[in-house]
Amino acid sequence: GKQAQLYELVVRHFLACCSKNAIGAETTVEISIGVEQFVSKGLMIKELNWLKVYPYERWSDKDIPIFTEGEQFEPTELAMTEGRTQAPPLLSEADLISLMDSHGIGTDATIAEHITKVQQRDYAIKSDSQQFSPTSLGKSLVTSYEAIGLELARPHFRARMEQDMTKIASGQTSARVVIEEWMEIMKPIFQRCIAGQTQMAQEMSVFFQPLNASSWSQTLQRNVSQCGVCSGLMDLKKQRNGETRALVCRSCSEPFTMPKGSVSGYDKTCPICNFQVVEITNNGKSYKICPHCNKRPPLEQMRDGVTFASGFRCFECSDARCSLATSRPGLNVPIRPCFMCANKQLLLKKSKISYYLGCEGYPTCKASIWLPGGNDASILPTQNFCSVCQGGSPLRLLEFKFKRGSVPPEVPLT
Repeated sequence: GKQAQLYELVVRHFLACCSKNAIGAETTVEISIGVEQFVSKGLMIKELNWLKVYPYERWSDKDIPIFTEGEQFEPTELAMTEGRTQAPPLLSEADLISLMDSHGIGTDATIAEHITKVQQRDYAIKSDSQQFSPTSLGKSLVTSYEAIGLELARPHFRARMEQDMTKIASGQTSARVVIEEWMEIMKPIFQRCIAGQTQMAQEMSVFFQPLNASSWSQTLQRNVSQCGVCSGLMDLKKQRNGETRALVCRSCSEPFTMPKGSVSGYDKTCPICNFQVVEITNNGKSYKICPHCNKRPPLEQMRDGVTFASGFRCFECSDARCSLATSRPGLNVPIRPCFMCANKQLLLKKSKISYYLGCEGYPTCKASIWLPGGNDASILPTQNFCSVCQGGSPLRLLEFKFKRGSVPPEVPLT
């Protein structure tokens, strides 16, 4: 049955890996007829070796006549045929695994996980014939990367990362060193993505049909909230052949997609974009969002690299002007003078992934210091200042609290 076939494949693959390389002799003949050049190749296999035990790969003889250098001959036939180029076939799972292995991407234990993750992220789909096809999302992502000069989709980039992880596993280097090196590699890449986001969006738009007000034909709820652009009323609408919902202004053309759950207006206006806040209730739980910020998170909230792919909710905001932006105690407290601005302070900030110190002069000054602990830490400013740094630039002490078992390796315990 299939189990026996799988067992045979594994055993034969192992035996082939232990066998000698196949040996063959290839002959290449270059022929000149008038001003045209022709090439013919012949192959003679001397030793099959690993091909004997692994019949899934083919390497066949190809006979050609015996020629000597400088020889002249008269062709028996000259024919001009008409044909068309053909696109390469779609990759099967075996083809993909072979390519990943040849480029040094993944191990026997992780290759399947890589392939599954690509499908889960909707970059590619696998047909019933076990062949992979790129989705519009996958093609748009690769195209947009290439448009701004990034090679994130190239195999050598991932292969280099895999090599570094192998060095960690073998003890040749430490995880801390590799992380620091890759942070330096990824920072300019992220900066280029931010700077080129308009160009990336243009490249991606080729693969997707734009959503405009006319495509939202079914009205679910009227007068839900107020538009921050024209102060007009916004209705909750739905596409005729879809389940996606959006708030659409009767005057403006831009839709603002809504998450799952009931949608109702809330008596609060976003101080950032002037849109009326709405309340989302789903499975008994409710939260507030600004329709505009949910679609386009404020730049100051994204400066740490968090993309808020699932939307930006009010409690994730740190804008001090809004009571719905549930800032944690101690945030925006001056900690020390900025090392780039002589007259500005670094304030305690928190992103979705970690605490950091950010200059109050942002975005003019982009100075920042990341603090250890990630999202598991709790960091509060104290009323005490460093006794060593008591000169003209006092530094406020911070109190760190870590969850049990989550103390970062770089934090000394004594």
